[in-house]
Amino acid sequence: MDSPHQINRPAAIYLRTIERMLGDLGTTMDTITAAAEQVAGRLTGGGQIYAVADEEGFVSEACGRAGGIRQMKNIRHDEHPPLTGNDVILAGTLNHDPESQARELNEYRNIGALVIVFGSTQSSVSEAADILIDNGMPNGTNPVIEVACREKPVCPTAGVANISALWLFACELAAACTRLGKTLAMYESGGMPGGGARNNAYQDVMFHEDLVAPPVGPGVLANQFIAEMARCFTELSTQYPRFFQGGVLMAQSLESGHRVWISGNAHHFSAQNGMPGDPGLFSLNLNDMDMAAAVDAFQSKDTFAYMGYFSYPEPFVKATRQAGMSSVWLQGGCEYRYFINRPQEILIDCGWKHGDACIDLPGYDILIIPPSGVVQTAALWMLVGEAASHV
Repeated sequence: MDSPHQINRPAAIYLRTIERMLGDLGTTMDTITAAAEQVAGRLTGGGQIYAVADEEGFVSEACGRAGGIRQMKNIRHDEHPPLTGNDVILAGTLNHDPESQARELNEYRNIGALVIVFGSTQSSVSEAADILIDNGMPNGTNPVIEVACREKPVCPTAGVANISALWLFACELAAACTRLGKTLAMYESGGMPGGGARNNAYQDVMFHEDLVAPPVGPGVLANQFIAEMARCFTELSTQYPRFFQGGVLMAQSLESGHRVWISGNAHHFSAQNGMPGDPGLFSLNLNDMDMAAAVDAFQSKDTFAYMGYFSYPEPFVKATRQAGMSSVWLQGGCEYRYFINRPQEILIDCGWKHGDACIDLPGYDILIIPPSGVVQTAALWMLVGEAASHV
């Protein structure tokens, strides 16, 4: 049981918000299943499926993702045929520019495409949806951490809610296709043996001809995903002291005039930088940094945080040790946990398993649907919230 001190800390407040959100999404399964069945009908009739959003994290999470839909495309950037009335648009909204986003979605609807919006019922963008999958949040990004000396809360939650709903929808879509006699082609992590070759083999495949999954009933896969997410969140909750310690280390680096570095192997988290609710203490995305230049700049009083996947980030581990700096490692698939074990190193096991994907679709050759994007971004904001509370 959490101590009174723990339950009032930013990390715990944030995680409780996300856990409530997941429970609320579970009550919308009828809407999600009905939407998935409509989409399955369009895809089996030759339609294509696309993602778009007012923040890049939603699209990055939807496209090219381990355990995700192989033929999901970024409508703005990926090559694709002209949009038709049989196609589907999955649109995430955080209400950043509602008028512009609504105009874009209405253009797709005028062609006849089915537009499904993931976002708040309070957003005017919902009026441009054929189907709204409600994220259960107020309008905007919904930061939830109150910090002294700040007028507004920090650490947004709505983006995490949107991608949670996205993956529940993907579960239901895969199942709905099986009920029409089709098996949707899904990505395997490129980090798994043979994953890259397998993904290339299905580059142009919407439905398998070589694999047949038996019909799966409504809600079966989605409830598996909810259970797996709950397991990962429980794993995070057992590690609150590590979040507290990591936040203190970050705050100490900043207060001494030194730097906090954040990098990672991720899709969704890389778009969090500068989002409404980001306290702006440090850059949340150094994925594009020149690694050699960054390592040369590391100093002993800096702190480094790494949003990991399930592989051992050996170059960064060596570099932080060489610099003598503190580091925080948020990793899933923690087969390498015993390598991150020095006093100045904090390992937070985010709970997802090696390979990431977590849903067993009967008759399919790989697991599908990844929990890491949701858990990783939640863990990031839990850590940032702790740092903000000490600055």
